[in-house]
Amino acid sequence: MQRRRTRNESTPNTSRNLRLMAVLAGMALSATSAMAQPAPPQWIALDSTAAPGSAPFARVNPASTVNETILDIEIPGFYVEEVVDPIHGTFHSLKIPLPNQGLGLLIPAVQKLTGSPAVPVINMIVALPSDAATCTVSSMTPTASMTFAGLRIIPTQPDVMEEPDVSPADQPPFTIDPAAYLSTLSFPAGFGEPLEPAGKRAGVRMQAMSVKPFKYTPATGQMEAMSRFSVVISHPGDPLPQTREHILLARQTRQHCVNWDTPAANWFAESVTYKGAYLFITRDDVLDDLKPLINQKKARGYITRVATQADVDTNADNLMQADEVRAYIKDWYESFPNEALKYVVLVGDVNRIPSATDPDYGFPSDLYYACYEDTDSYPDMRLGRITFNAGQLPDIISRIRAYQESPPASAAYYSSSAAIAHGEVAAKFVDVLDASISIAFPVDEPMNFAKHYGTDEATGMNSALFDTLNAGQHIVYYRGHGSTQTFFEWSFLGANFANWFLNTENNPVHPSWCPIVISSACSNGSLPTGDCLIEDWFQRPGNGAVAAYGALIGSRRDMNHGFTEVFWNQLRNIGKYNDISTHMYWSQLLGFIKNVKDDMVDPKKNLWTYVLLGDPETKIWARKPTNAAPDSLPPGMTGGASGFGFTVKNGHGDPIPGAVVCAYKPGEVQETVYADANGYAFLNVNPQTYGFLTVTTYTYDDSTAPTAFNIQVGACPADVDASGFVDTDDFDFFVRLFEAGDDAADFDGTGFVDTDDYDAFVRAFERGC
Repeated sequence: MQRRRTRNESTPNTSRNLRLMAVLAGMALSATSAMAQPAPPQWIALDSTAAPGSAPFARVNPASTVNETILDIEIPGFYVEEVVDPIHGTFHSLKIPLPNQGLGLLIPAVQKLTGSPAVPVINMIVALPSDAATCTVSSMTPTASMTFAGLRIIPTQPDVMEEPDVSPADQPPFTIDPAAYLSTLSFPAGFGEPLEPAGKRAGVRMQAMSVKPFKYTPATGQMEAMSRFSVVISHPGDPLPQTREHILLARQTRQHCVNWDTPAANWFAESVTYKGAYLFITRDDVLDDLKPLINQKKARGYITRVATQADVDTNADNLMQADEVRAYIKDWYESFPNEALKYVVLVGDVNRIPSATDPDYGFPSDLYYACYEDTDSYPDMRLGRITFNAGQLPDIISRIRAYQESPPASAAYYSSSAAIAHGEVAAKFVDVLDASISIAFPVDEPMNFAKHYGTDEATGMNSALFDTLNAGQHIVYYRGHGSTQTFFEWSFLGANFANWFLNTENNPVHPSWCPIVISSACSNGSLPTGDCLIEDWFQRPGNGAVAAYGALIGSRRDMNHGFTEVFWNQLRNIGKYNDISTHMYWSQLLGFIKNVKDDMVDPKKNLWTYVLLGDPETKIWARKPTNAAPDSLPPGMTGGASGFGFTVKNGHGDPIPGAVVCAYKPGEVQETVYADANGYAFLNVNPQTYGFLTVTTYTYDDSTAPTAFNIQVGACPADVDASGFVDTDDFDFFVRLFEAGDDAADFDGTGFVDTDDYDAFVRAFERGC
């Protein structure tokens, strides 16, 4: 083995080469033993000081400019595993590991040319500070590298298009390009490439890129692996004007754009002035049912708009067409500054509010409504849909609010999850899901999985799954084949799990433990075909799902696998997302970036066609949340301009810097601020009439639930004798004033005393105020 040396490196070349050859020989011996199991993946260290499984990382070089991003990247090592194909023989599968604590700035993947060697690559999202049409990888300079011999790298395999009601799916044969394996040229060629065109998310331009630090010569079996290198990603153009991001969006951009902290950045976080907006699109027959959720958003500081068919319909046909809905959402989006956090909720099934059509392939898509730009898949808003049948909406709204505002008290609920996988071995449903959940979750955010795998006779049965669901689960996750109304033939015996079982087998031990249901499968979210599986789970009364996620149509296997890996990887660090809409989107996008291949006709199919049922602002609680609460509030206040301050603290009594604080009184007050670095917030308010001022405090993390408090404004009008409470003395006193024609009996403020005043007083008296 050859190894390039730096000034600080003196390891003999042959030692590393012999070590790898010994590893490969040992794996071959294990694989050929009659009774042996396949050898586990072996760690190959590129940095002798790094622990096995160490993930790659990147730093932005301070020499980066508007025209180019310079990254200094280190790859501590990779895993090698032997794979045997009965026809083509033994290959080596190479894998750079994912980070242990939430997928970071670098996304390990493999070269995406089907049939050619699956050489490891590093993918990433780059933010563009210029108006360049696209990025290019213009150079890559190693400062440390190693050369390995004796490798026969497995070819990249084609993706599988999974269709509803098909199990097993058509499995393409093992694919290998013989000419590629005879080549004496280094593969892959070049330094890197874009994975998709550049797009824009909430004012920040970004593009998915791939860099290629490993070079493999198929004819000789030799591979050079750069362990430390600098890569230059060029994006020449004019600098873009400054753009502000909402503090939550900035946090997410920082987590996933590898060069967020470039010195050339034109983006920055708006952490001083709060701005948020919420749009409900609905038909007017359910406005009363929606009021509790609408009022919740107003009390949290969102500028809230409710649009009905009268507002959206431009054809005067009393219907909402997809192009009308999209145009209305775009106009609404433009009415707020870029740094405002924006949510959209579609209230109703697709017969009330149709799905849009994605611009790439013409598939049905709710996500496209959230994309302000017409040609990219980066959503500028968070979006969800609340479906319902007659009479169901009040229960659904109540369930959503209960999960958000007063979630279950038992800590056991938050760590309980059901992991369900179809039994088809060739599709690797069990392998992918089991590997994805077999990760180290934080000590204070444990996850206990009830595994139901169709490959296991004991747990891979509907009866065992019913027992688990009835015991109460926080997250229910399925990976496998699907149909409109079933986990299709998932079980050990090939039986369906069908939507009607949700009624016939439902006997919950904890009726208030409502799950979040996620199906990574075909058509479980098929809204146009009637009530699909995730709809029935979401709409069922009582312990129905808080939120549900599934595909509108058929889906891509590798993208579903990628989504599964990323979803659970990211769940360990969900606080950076804050809401379920964003978590699902980034899991799909990063799964796409990880698994995209050249031969995919519609690589973004999954990204466009999965649908979220529920309130997009819903957090996935990582643990039992405490409350964000003021340390003191005035018990009451008079009308008129005034102000008051307090410190927001968590359940442990610690101040919460940056907490969101809103004072709200319908039609009079909506004042929202961020708490300062010490958790202190001051509100200037000007209520005009008697009533209650609601003060709501919440945070952008996964461990603190919002808390609301009411402050009485002014004296109760029915307390006419000013005793401090309403009783019969007030009634008698008012009657005497009324009979005397006293000006104090002008209860409705019209300037004269009449029966309207008497009626107004009686109504207030009966209310208790």
